Amino acid sequence: MKYVRLYGFAHKRTQTQFEVTWAELKDALPVGKGSFVLGVAGERLLLDGVAIETGQAERGFAQLLTASGLASIQFCSDVAPEELKYPRK
Repeated sequence: MKYVRLYGFAHKRTQTQFEVTWAELKDALPVGKGSFVLGVAGERLLLDGVAIETGQAERGFAQLLTASGLASIQFCSDVAPEELKYPRK
C-alpha cells in the first residue's frame, strides 16, 4: 500500500513488492479454510480476531491501515491478483 500511494501501481518498485507480497499471501492462506481476516486494534494486528505478536514493522503496518481507513482485510484463496490492484473503500 505504501508503494502504491507513493509511486502508483505501474511503478517497478510497486510491482516487485506486489509480486513478493502475493507469493507470501498465497503461502499464508490456511489449507482447507481458504481465508483469513487481518484486522487492526489500536497498534495491534489481529489474525482472525486474535492479537499477534508485533514488532515495529507490524505496528507501522497497523498504523498505515488505520490511516487508510481500513479496520480489517479479508484474504480469500479464490482472489485473483488483479482484484488487489484496485482496492476500493
